[in-house]
Amino acid sequence: MLKSFTKSLMHLKLATRKNNSFSTKIPPTHIVSNYTYTMYLKIKSFRFTTTFTSALALISGSYLLCAQKTKTEEVNNNQGANEPNGKLATETNPLTELKKINETTYQLGEVTIDKAERSISFNATSEITAALVEYAIVNPQGKIHEALFVTNARPLHLNIAFKLLGFKENKSLFREFVNDLPTENFQKATAEQKAKSYFSTTISWTDKKTKKKISYNLNELLMNAQTKKPLGPAKWSYGGSFMHRGQFVAELNHDVIAIFTDRGALANYAGKGREDDTLWFPVTEKMPAPGTEVSITIKPEFPAGKNKNK
Repeated sequence: MLKSFTKSLMHLKLATRKNNSFSTKIPPTHIVSNYTYTMYLKIKSFRFTTTFTSALALISGSYLLCAQKTKTEEVNNNQGANEPNGKLATETNPLTELKKINETTYQLGEVTIDKAERSISFNATSEITAALVEYAIVNPQGKIHEALFVTNARPLHLNIAFKLLGFKENKSLFREFVNDLPTENFQKATAEQKAKSYFSTTISWTDKKTKKKISYNLNELLMNAQTKKPLGPAKWSYGGSFMHRGQFVAELNHDVIAIFTDRGALANYAGKGREDDTLWFPVTEKMPAPGTEVSITIKPEFPAGKNKNK
């Protein structure tokens, strides 16, 4: 199982994504250095037969090299252009935060990865409980004024976790661009990419008064303003964000899970009304009070892959 688990690291892409959807902060034309693309090809061709730590070292190291190389190129070219939200590359190695808890569980920063339970877990606090929202989860530096929950878990760490559990990037939610303008067409994705992108999210917390543990599926905490009903059994899809000038956009914009479609976010709501930013409100009576600490658990909605070594 460990070999299968580690081999999924090779899918953590470090190259530019195609122009594929809307973004208010990233131009449709993504400029990425040749060095970034070269590193991606090296990673893609590598056959992972080493340990979890060695594989992660290769990917995290390549990420740093790409970011540092791109930053150096910009300085040498006297461009000095700011990236989204006015931030340049952050040379932080994810490997330095990796801890093996036991044979099936790893801790990466604020993120817990359990390959036996096939789960990704992290803590957050509730934010918006009675107003229009566009995001389910963001970082503190992100769009907290329109998000249900705020977490310190880094999008980069969460992206690695998604890859380790076998998720595929589904780009079919995002528009294609022609001459830097969005079209009516959506990017293509295979049936496997779609199926292996879907996940469910559970929000859990302890009621301060009753001391009872409360858990809801994320869908139960969102209401459609037109139908006045909860979201229901709609799907959420992992898209993987994209790279811009050698930098991971979800890290730059601090977007984890978007309700209103955002290609820069790590994952998105995949149901009807996802391109309407006037529809979604919290189900106030079910939401924890603002500032309540919650535990968030993400699990894939596709079966585990077969272990050939078993």
